[in-house]
Amino acid sequence: MSVLHYLRLIASRKVLLDIIPKEVYKETSEKGERMSRICEICGKSPIRGNNVSHANNKTKRVWIPNLQRVRILHDGKVARMRVCTKCIKAGRVVKAPRVPATP
Repeated sequence: MSVLHYLRLIASRKVLLDIIPKEVYKETSEKGERMSRICEICGKSPIRGNNVSHANNKTKRVWIPNLQRVRILHDGKVARMRVCTKCIKAGRVVKAPRVPATP
């Protein structure tokens, strides 16, 4: 049995998701490629913790970084990267200029 099959089996039985390693939390892009929820500039990734109610009940939850797919200039070429909004605001990436459509 493969590791991913085993982890899906665990998740389907609603066992606590905090036992699954961070590297397994993946999402799929529009093209169907596997992509992780990690900022390619600063490395920010999902954080695990608890929701705490007024009655002090604790339930597991995940805080996911606000990632955006951005066209950037990298070595003089236009590339797409998944970057968190904090890196965009801080100016750690240079957005590629928009090319006007030709009629």
